[in-house]
Amino acid sequence: MSRPSNKTILFALVTLLAMTMACGESASATAQPPADTVPTESPAVEATEIPPTEAATEELPAAPLGSSPENPIPLTETLVTPEWEIQVLQYLRGGEAMTILEQASPFNKPHEDPNMEYALVNLRVKYVGTNPSAHVYGKMFRSLGSAGEIYDAVSFIDVEVPAPELEADLAPGGEAEGWVAIQIGKDETGVMLVLWPYVSYENDTAIFDDSTLKWYIALE
Repeated sequence: MSRPSNKTILFALVTLLAMTMACGESASATAQPPADTVPTESPAVEATEIPPTEAATEELPAAPLGSSPENPIPLTETLVTPEWEIQVLQYLRGGEAMTILEQASPFNKPHEDPNMEYALVNLRVKYVGTNPSAHVYGKMFRSLGSAGEIYDAVSFIDVEVPAPELEADLAPGGEAEGWVAIQIGKDETGVMLVLWPYVSYENDTAIFDDSTLKWYIALE
């Protein structure tokens, strides 16, 4: 067997060295160096809690005393409205009121409803409005009791009140005194006198309106 020449051996060494260097460069090109720095996270944004806004509350003006059944004028005080000043001088109910009514007229009888009765109220009234004249009379007054019902006004056809009857035409500043009759359930308590002002008064007829502000005086 012949021995390889020196040229052949040298050529083989050069070729091997070139292949080794080529493999090293390829490995170097594909290798990914490790990251030098750790990626930083964005700082968390703390949520700022906004306190709930309290709704603005406007304090409503208090209702005038006597303008509702929840705050009636006490019996001993004078009711003052834009048109009237009203003071209770006397209040009678039950047998006492019926005795006075029978004395006032022999035609006066107990209430036709056995569960109802008449009561009498003696009033002093002053007109403080601005109209040239205002008419005051018994049908402006009604009653309210523990049943929560405003009863109809009592007519002269029902009973004749004792003299003096409350009925007058008053100029601003004018005053009048007299009796009015109301009706109420016999078993009711906490009776109130209800002033129901009329809207207009024409041809001896008063026009009442449910929207009219009513006023209340505690009789009991």
